[in-house]
Amino acid sequence: MAKADELADTLYDFLRYRSRKVPGFKMQCTGSHWIHHEHNHTVFENGMSVDKRKGESERIIDFDFYVCPSSLSCSFIDE
Repeated sequence: MAKADELADTLYDFLRYRSRKVPGFKMQCTGSHWIHHEHNHTVFENGMSVDKRKGESERIIDFDFYVCPSSLSCSFIDE
């Protein structure tokens, strides 16, 4: 039973030690928008040409950075 008491004391000491440290954080800020591209193309169905529209969406990232405490180094993601 002494081993269990020793482990409990070690865990307690560790938790007390960790509780004295301020937790770190890093917040990511991202802004983006979507662009939808549409174009016409011709396909052949049953021997006849048919015009169809086709579209694709593309996500444009306007900004993407981190906000951190001064003790941490922060940078833009592209760097």
